[in-house]
Amino acid sequence: MTDTTDITPAPSNPSPKTSRTKPKLAGLRTLAATVLVIVGTVLLTPAITAYWFNTEILDTDAYVENVTPTLSDPAVTKFVATRATDYLVEQVNSRTNVPGVLSATLGSTLEPRVEELLTLPVVQDQWVAVNRLAHEKLINALQYDNSNVDIDLTSILITLQAQLVAKDIPVISSTLSQIVIPPDQLNLQIIKGDSVNTARTAYDIADTSQWALPLGVIVLFALALIVAWRRRGTLLAIGLAMFLTGVFFVVSLATGSEVLRATGRSKLQADAAYAIATSITDSLRSDALIILISGAALAVVAVVLFVLPKMGPTKNSSE
Repeated sequence: MTDTTDITPAPSNPSPKTSRTKPKLAGLRTLAATVLVIVGTVLLTPAITAYWFNTEILDTDAYVENVTPTLSDPAVTKFVATRATDYLVEQVNSRTNVPGVLSATLGSTLEPRVEELLTLPVVQDQWVAVNRLAHEKLINALQYDNSNVDIDLTSILITLQAQLVAKDIPVISSTLSQIVIPPDQLNLQIIKGDSVNTARTAYDIADTSQWALPLGVIVLFALALIVAWRRRGTLLAIGLAMFLTGVFFVVSLATGSEVLRATGRSKLQADAAYAIATSITDSLRSDALIILISGAALAVVAVVLFVLPKMGPTKNSSE
């Protein structure tokens, strides 16, 4: 009797893990995602600018809210106090026979008093009012012409004069009470006329697109992730685009601020204009940093998704 045994074939070694088979239209999906990311990246810079213009520049209340605290900025305080004191001292000197030595010390005596007066609520209210008027000039310059945009501080100068008269300072108060200050005696220029053209392009984009452009960029990036064949690569591309756009804004704002500081008619004016421009662009700087950090985070997530699947546990070949 023959003993027969069933010989079952030995299981073959498992084949190494193969890459995921590309489905149909994978190449077309990759191409579509690439185009969407490129278009979204091109529109990202104007979209951020349009968002900032709509929320912070075109809106009068938001603009004034941003600028109002700057009267407490040392650069702005110094500009207003120095220029107001210079004007008032000149008026006193032209109407009195004050000796030269006393005339020279009059300004240094009066300026600290003027700086104190700038903290009064009535002056703060005047500051809000003159910045509302400055916003009207800004919008008019962006819409129609290349005129300079400045803050007319004459009303504040008149208020300071009235407060000094009320303090009953010998000689000074009585002299100042006789002075009628004409219009346009104290101004702080914040934008030169030839610089308005640069801002007009951003204004036109913001005024035309309203919220469509920012929302459009979000939709483009979302569609790119939906249609992409390899979403990790698309996520990395979107993250890098956001990061580089954020870097561009941060560098541009820093460079533009230095240019503004260099174009001032005097150091006092340049420093004050710089302080105000910084307050206006603070929100844009914050938006740029958010985009930069978000882009970096997306890029890191994408890289981690690339790396982790390749770091799984490996099986030993022999048991």
